[in-house]
Amino acid sequence: MASSSDTDLPDPFDPRRNTAFRGHVAAERAVLDAWNAKRMPHAWLFTGPAGIGKASFAYRVTRFVLSGGGEVGLFGDGPDSLHVDPAAGTVRRVASGGHPDLRVLERGMANDQGKVTENIINAYQARRMVEFLYQTPAESNWKVLIVDGADDLNPTAANALLKAMEEPPARALILLTANRPGALLPTIRSRCRVLPMRPLPDEDVSALLEERRPEMGGEERALLVALAEGSIGRAVALADAGGVDLYRGMIGLIARLGRLDAVSLHTLAETFARKGAERDFDTFRQLFAWWGQRLLRNEAAGEETLAILAEEGEAVASMRRLPGSLPHRMDLWARTSAILAQADAPASLDKRGVMLQAFLGLDAAARGG
Repeated sequence: MASSSDTDLPDPFDPRRNTAFRGHVAAERAVLDAWNAKRMPHAWLFTGPAGIGKASFAYRVTRFVLSGGGEVGLFGDGPDSLHVDPAAGTVRRVASGGHPDLRVLERGMANDQGKVTENIINAYQARRMVEFLYQTPAESNWKVLIVDGADDLNPTAANALLKAMEEPPARALILLTANRPGALLPTIRSRCRVLPMRPLPDEDVSALLEERRPEMGGEERALLVALAEGSIGRAVALADAGGVDLYRGMIGLIARLGRLDAVSLHTLAETFARKGAERDFDTFRQLFAWWGQRLLRNEAAGEETLAILAEEGEAVASMRRLPGSLPHRMDLWARTSAILAQADAPASLDKRGVMLQAFLGLDAAARGG
């Protein structure tokens, strides 16, 4: 009988299973203080950039609450950590999705017609979750609802959830995560205790990346940490898409604006024309938009932009030689980023073609064309 491949194994770093949590000490302390004071709010809103561990933190809080508060503190005065023994039954059932007192509301769930809504959290599922919150706990003293990506709630779903927040049932806890808290209904935000979570320190991103990609060399890991800006999710995504090589290629092209090497441009563009290159191209265009926005934003603020690669200084100088005022260069970069985005739906233009159009346009601008 054939053995399962590695891809069949559960991902230990999936937020449901990730018990090796790192960072966010202030957030953990805030939840613990509320718990130990017996003043746990009925809803928390965890905010911050994508990929910093908000969902993992929500599951960490969930395991703690459903296990009755984890372990007693050193002096018997209440828990001093949200840690729960990974061997505990609560941890296993949360990881498997089989805990009767936990539900998760997120994108990609079926609506009342059985159609999966990929880009929104639909109202049908939101109403089901509200009904769940009003039921008696089956095993624990609490019921927990995680709304992962609450900024993806459609208006009807948001209003359905609001009902449970306006009339919160006893011993029911709602944990929301949001990259864009401003997209939430103000009435939802006002009924949550908002807990901003900051990007992780570089040393934490490096340690987490070493755990998740142990085969990676130290130089590549250091470059990914610099590119990730405190997001382990971004670091892993870049690693999987060959982000360091894509970044080097991009910097090389920008450094030669005004005297662009056609061979280098066509070589890189051809890599995006091959089948299955969608992820690589998406990573490239995100790096392109991020690099220019970061540089121009810092220039506007009078701040220095730290180089990630040794050869990056030439690319920075090339950008600053582009003609026109700072607002003009910002507009040029935004328009070039928009050209690269035309490879996405609904336009779905040829990736090689938009790549050539974007960089030949920048090169012409650098030559004053």
